Amino acid sequence: MRRLRSALVGLANSVVAEARIAAVRLYLKQLDLTIIRSIPDVADQEMARQEDRQGLGLSRRHVEAKKPSP
Repeated sequence: MRRLRSALVGLANSVVAEARIAAVRLYLKQLDLTIIRSIPDVADQEMARQEDRQGLGLSRRHVEAKKPSP
């Protein structure tokens, strides 16, 4: 679900035709409904809604760069 969301968001950001953007947004809405219906735990639903291009369980907004130790 996370990889699919990432792909759909990338697609929505790259297409210019309004009809295509609307179609991608519809798929995103259907993905959200699938997450709600299939995952009972709210915290797990939130994780499933995060984008993850590689499917490794890491999302861009939650990954912080590690600073080297002095």
